[in-house]
Amino acid sequence: MNKLNVVFTKFMNTILKIALSIVIIASVGMLFVTILDFNAGTIVFTFAIMISLFLGYKIINSNLNNKQKICLLLLMAATIRILWLLNADNTPVSDFKVMYEAAKAFAQGDSSYFKGNSYIARFPHLTITVLYMSLIEYLSPQHNLLVMKVINLFLGLLVLVLIYFISYELFNDRRKALLSLLIGSIFPPFVAYTSVFCSENLAMPFYLSSVYLFFKSMKSDKYKLKFLGFSSAFLAIGNICRMIATVILIAYILYIIIYFKDKILRKLLNILFITIPYIMIIVLVSNILQNMNITENQLWRGSEPKITNVLKGTNINNLGMWNVEDAQMVEKYLNNYDELEEKCKKIIYLRLTTNSPVRLFIFYVVKLAAQWCIGDYAGSLWTQKDIPENQIIFKIGIFGSMPFQLFYIIMLILIFLGLKDKENINLKLRLDLFYLIFCGYIAAYLITENQSRYGYIVCWLFIILAVDGVSNVKLLNNIYKLHQFKLIKTIGDRISLNEIKYLRTFKNITNNRGEKNE
Repeated sequence: MNKLNVVFTKFMNTILKIALSIVIIASVGMLFVTILDFNAGTIVFTFAIMISLFLGYKIINSNLNNKQKICLLLLMAATIRILWLLNADNTPVSDFKVMYEAAKAFAQGDSSYFKGNSYIARFPHLTITVLYMSLIEYLSPQHNLLVMKVINLFLGLLVLVLIYFISYELFNDRRKALLSLLIGSIFPPFVAYTSVFCSENLAMPFYLSSVYLFFKSMKSDKYKLKFLGFSSAFLAIGNICRMIATVILIAYILYIIIYFKDKILRKLLNILFITIPYIMIIVLVSNILQNMNITENQLWRGSEPKITNVLKGTNINNLGMWNVEDAQMVEKYLNNYDELEEKCKKIIYLRLTTNSPVRLFIFYVVKLAAQWCIGDYAGSLWTQKDIPENQIIFKIGIFGSMPFQLFYIIMLILIFLGLKDKENINLKLRLDLFYLIFCGYIAAYLITENQSRYGYIVCWLFIILAVDGVSNVKLLNNIYKLHQFKLIKTIGDRISLNEIKYLRTFKNITNNRGEKNE
């Protein structure tokens, strides 16, 4: 490792330790909130997680071959998700409802939702998800919601498979890869979002495919550029579905600059191969949609300026969340793009300059905590929102269920433990990519609107980082056992010395008495 990546890694680890400490404290606080919502569902979900962990442990430690273990873990994951789908008969709500209505309209030939100041025109990054919903509506008008849930189920299983392969690529250890598959099988956000009609479910397999191919590029000089090109292409497709992948692209570029051992010209070539396909695919798809008269704007530039998202993210009184105050201001100036953009900049500037540094510091600490502290990333909320109670078998509170939160806290602690210095330099370097991505999303969500769901798109890396943390738990356990052994040995040595002293003293006394008798 050169001096640059050593310094950068230490800086990044320090930032993550601080951020994770804040999130862990907030998550523990949220645990007490979920305890207040204790009900029959809490007991059921607690037993479900415990039974799943027990079965997973038995499967991993069985004499079955690796493929059989993977299949059984995936079968268990599928069963959990099917039971979750059966728990609540939900339909799209809030933004997802608008997207669903736009999809139904487009299936009937109405593209008005994509034009003017309509919802999808304002946020064109939702276009691909709406077109996907529209296709399902066209193919299965009677059971379109069920079909989408089933697709979510299979995409979720694909995500688990990709996590297994990434873990194996990273750790070169089948047991750790199987452990990541087990954790992913019962990871609360993965289960809860199976029934949510969000774009993240479509995007995540592409994000993970990109990460896997990027790792493959590190091990192959011969095919490095090909792997980087395909990694870029998959990331672009994922970004079209959920436009927040630029954070990962920036992480790739920084990783190539800081951690790749190639010469400067080779690094530049690597950067070109990771960026050009990404840009080309997004531009190509965007222009095709415009030429087909489906969309009016480019996918990256809606009729509402992106800065409105930052505007909401700087609203101190509402913790950076969606709020009526900012929403009304946006509606007022919506017909004038440039004026709205300027107005947002002025308000943001005033908020950042008129509030004291202490208040801003507290605001961003609380915002960080609020973004990442809910164990299922509000998946339960979006599943059960606006559903009559008679359509839900086991009700879950607004902030999730106690076992979900406890499971999440344990994972956060494992991630924190994983930040320790490692003897395996190659593993450390590869893990730094995940830390870089995580730091990127922390920064992005500190700037933009605060919503728990936004963390879902990147929560997969928590599974991999938690598995790395398990190794440190084992290391700590070994250190503890070694310490106990040394302690026992020390006590034993002292006892032996005392016995020797006692025997010598006793022998001397006996000898003295014998001499006196003579």
